[in-house]
Amino acid sequence: MERNLKKEAVQYFKQQPVMVTCLQVMQQKYATYGKLTGTIPKRRLERLDLTPLLRYFSWGEWEYEKQKSISIKKFIDIYNESVYGEIPFEAVIEGVLGEPLVSNQARKEKIQQQHQAFIKAVRTFDKRFENAFANEPKSIFFEWYLENERECLSAFRTVARSIARLPTSYTRLPVFAHQVTGNPHAFDTNTRTGKLLQYMLRDILQKENEMENILEKDVITNEQATSLYSAAEKENELYASFHLIKDDIMNFVAVNGLRAFQGDQPLPLWDAACDAKQTWNVPVRQLLSVDRIEPALQQKLFLIENSGVYSILLDRFPTLPMICSNGQFRYAVWLLLERLDSKTEIYYSGDLDPEGMLIAERLYARYPNQVKLLQMDLEAYTNVKSTEKISERRLKILDQLTHPSLLKISEKVRQQQMAGYQEGVIEALINQIETLIE
Repeated sequence: MERNLKKEAVQYFKQQPVMVTCLQVMQQKYATYGKLTGTIPKRRLERLDLTPLLRYFSWGEWEYEKQKSISIKKFIDIYNESVYGEIPFEAVIEGVLGEPLVSNQARKEKIQQQHQAFIKAVRTFDKRFENAFANEPKSIFFEWYLENERECLSAFRTVARSIARLPTSYTRLPVFAHQVTGNPHAFDTNTRTGKLLQYMLRDILQKENEMENILEKDVITNEQATSLYSAAEKENELYASFHLIKDDIMNFVAVNGLRAFQGDQPLPLWDAACDAKQTWNVPVRQLLSVDRIEPALQQKLFLIENSGVYSILLDRFPTLPMICSNGQFRYAVWLLLERLDSKTEIYYSGDLDPEGMLIAERLYARYPNQVKLLQMDLEAYTNVKSTEKISERRLKILDQLTHPSLLKISEKVRQQQMAGYQEGVIEALINQIETLIE
């Protein structure tokens, strides 16, 4: 029976952990230098049974102790003189470790070639793919291409078709997906195709600078303020800039004392809530059908961050035009503010902590001529300073503040490293509102 020397050689090295480790070191050397050279550090062999290695080199323990390291050349020379010598040593290493010997340079060149092929393929669907991925060989979509070329390119073709057919009026994402693909779940964000569409929309938004430079001004790109804007909110804002609605029910804002119009026609539901002095939650679904929103009293809107404070103010001012962001600025809040007349004054009252002041900064950036602050100054901070210490991570959020009035407070907050909360200035807030609406 003919011997299978390669199989025997692989089995010989594979059954000895110390020999496998030696071959792994050689594989790493080959990746670095493109050839089997150098030495094997003895520290890599600690806690391993050295008996097979000593037998391989015909060393006693004292001879091994004298070695500073193990010569790879000598290791290979012994192999070549053995019964397995006619089998290339590289082939044995590959058999033991289960993968080919490839230098880092060769691997890099191969990846570059594959990436060029990937870019050439996707640009045939839309040239914007080339711009988006030309400098990203490590993207999850290129990895998808390497894993399953046919499936990946099919998704790119679908997304290209989707980009060409983006709606001009607000459309729910599942409806749009069905219109383009016949599958309402094609663009679900837990799918690769959905992730690709989202990636491209973000890339297009960056390059075309849409929605009043939203990626520079808005909280959706602020990694240090993730407590202000959840991942879901970022997605909603992104999709909505292309007239796609991902969630139009559970994204809502608490409203009081506001009237809404379609064209010149007042909306009965809003009027009824005002007349009955009832606060209610308005979802994105309702806001999308609204052309204009105005305060029922005067031209002032009070924007309250804290829901508890909002409720107290409702008890005192049941007809006050007011909305509550409840800590986070959902997309519904921005939609509502966008529908206000430019002459409407927006009075914001939030916590005197990094997150609350950053909301004020964003409001100033978007509505510089309309926003005014309530109980968000040095005097208020002195009165409401709590015992809660602000972490260094949260204090870094203050680095983003640019408005002069906020910078004054931020300096004090940095010094004290304590937060200030709305609940501590409720009486002062009530007095200030009374003065404003008289």
